[in-house]
Amino acid sequence: MAEIWKNTSVYLISKRFVVWAFKENYSKVIIIGKEHLPAEGPVMYAPNHLNALMDALVVLALPPHRLARVFLARADIFRLPRVVVNFLRFAKILPAYRIRDGYNQLDRNKDSFSEAELALLDGAAVGIMPEGNQGEERNIRPLVKGIFRIAFGAQQKMRMGREVKIIPIGIEYGDNEDYQHTLIINIGHPIGVDKYMPLYAENPAKATNELKDTLSQSLQHLSVHLPGGEHYRMYDELVELAAPSVAASLPDHDPAIRLFNARRAIGERIHQFLELESERVEELKQLYQQWKKSSNDLHLPLRKASRPFVPTRKKGQILLYQLLAGILMLPGAVTNYLPYRLIKAAPRLARIKYRGFYSSVFFGTAIVVLPLYYLLVGILLGVVLKLTLLQVLVSIPVIYLNGKLAYRLYQLMSDLRSDQQMLNISKQKPVEMESLLAIRQKIITLLT
Repeated sequence: MAEIWKNTSVYLISKRFVVWAFKENYSKVIIIGKEHLPAEGPVMYAPNHLNALMDALVVLALPPHRLARVFLARADIFRLPRVVVNFLRFAKILPAYRIRDGYNQLDRNKDSFSEAELALLDGAAVGIMPEGNQGEERNIRPLVKGIFRIAFGAQQKMRMGREVKIIPIGIEYGDNEDYQHTLIINIGHPIGVDKYMPLYAENPAKATNELKDTLSQSLQHLSVHLPGGEHYRMYDELVELAAPSVAASLPDHDPAIRLFNARRAIGERIHQFLELESERVEELKQLYQQWKKSSNDLHLPLRKASRPFVPTRKKGQILLYQLLAGILMLPGAVTNYLPYRLIKAAPRLARIKYRGFYSSVFFGTAIVVLPLYYLLVGILLGVVLKLTLLQVLVSIPVIYLNGKLAYRLYQLMSDLRSDQQMLNISKQKPVEMESLLAIRQKIITLLT
């Protein structure tokens, strides 16, 4: 069997296209801590797991480009038709069997883990989700043992002076489903496996647990880590409510990074309350219920009730901005409506019910549908308008970029509609709006 981690020209070309398309999916991709990324292997990338395929593409998109990287993914996708399994192999993906696949299947991990070890021994990289499964809640779930079995197994066979490094990665999506939001990739300090080897020789279980705790704590620090359980939704909504105000006082020049750091800080604050100040948790719960009631009384969705300010623009200004955005959006909306509607319909057409897979389905559909659509439109324009080849080649990216612009303007118009609604409510029900903002300020004060 061919060495799965070896790069080929076809693979590298395909990878460049996929990585470009992945980055185009977001309005902005920010990598924090890029200096922590090793220039060469052996390295294991360990991100938090919120968003199915997109999390693996985060790892694929990290520099250096030519560092070969192998992935482990849930084994059930390898039950698909042979052509799909062959493609997975081409994409350097190995199956990882879990308890839910049946205890009798777990022994089959030996082959995948052995290939992953060989990749590390040859100086390649391995990407693996240490939580073992995907969750839509923003928290770090208990880590599974697979990543540590591979790390210790490879380190035992590694020649003197070489060390497996585990790179913890915190991922924060501006939106887990929608297109054109900010993606933040927070790279942590490498965790060297070699220093755990003396303890591993004496007590493998204890060494594994210590390494697991180190990685888990690092992931919690690098990501937005909120308490799970029955009150998760409350914590999540409180974070979104308070984060814009907290972010305003943070030092970084980039507003997206400030917002990310504010969310992390608030999450840590809530954990602190749960551990040390239970009375603050009760106070938070009471304020949250008051805030929900006030929002409902105003017929204001919680997402809009979390907006950081009552708009200072006048109604006329908002209407003018909406009109301008609508006019500028029209060309891109008309020329890109058909493929965008097809992409949005893909999960429904594929009968996928779990929303945690939607973003991956959108992306997978887009990288197939959009190139074909733009190629066909370019040919059609060339025939109808008798364009030269150069004109056709220029028209294709113009249509694509107009589509991106139209979508961004659509998002802007949605925000403007929210501003208009908030402005109307503040004028029609000033006392109730003042009460809502007062409750919100109490929450922010408590969380900062």
